[in-house]
Amino acid sequence: MDKKFYIYYKEDEPEIHDLYYGTAEMFKKIWQVAVTPGIRSMCKVIEVPLPKPLEKPEIDINQLPMFPEDKKGLTYDEWNYVYKPTINSFVSVAPFDGMMFETIGEEISYVLSFVNNKQEKHIWTIIENEGVSYVCAGYHLINRLGYFITEVPWTDETLEIAIK
Repeated sequence: MDKKFYIYYKEDEPEIHDLYYGTAEMFKKIWQVAVTPGIRSMCKVIEVPLPKPLEKPEIDINQLPMFPEDKKGLTYDEWNYVYKPTINSFVSVAPFDGMMFETIGEEISYVLSFVNNKQEKHIWTIIENEGVSYVCAGYHLINRLGYFITEVPWTDETLEIAIK
């Protein structure tokens, strides 16, 4: 079944009234049951197909640092290319192009499963410090916004990448 975003909004207001992600059949049921007739009569519904997956930026591999101690100068895009963060499959839309895992619920349980299984070198913490966001190697609690899990493990626990 084809899933899409369904957005409904009041025609005289520029703001989205609500957003639903799922099949057309389920949206029709929710529309009939959960949305009052008064609101339905004032709203317009549009279907928005899912966007195509984002392509990774082309990066010249020959320009990247080759040794762990040289990776301190990576940009965020280069870090993405080198460490290959995985997609968060727990939610349909996640921050950082669908790759950030939240600090609560089943997402943090999943992150912690890497710690418990001695695979903590695949975890990166997104932190904010004085208005600047960073990706830091390892599992951290202070100033955390969320986590990345990467295919390629880190080798330097002091590695920090500024997100611009």
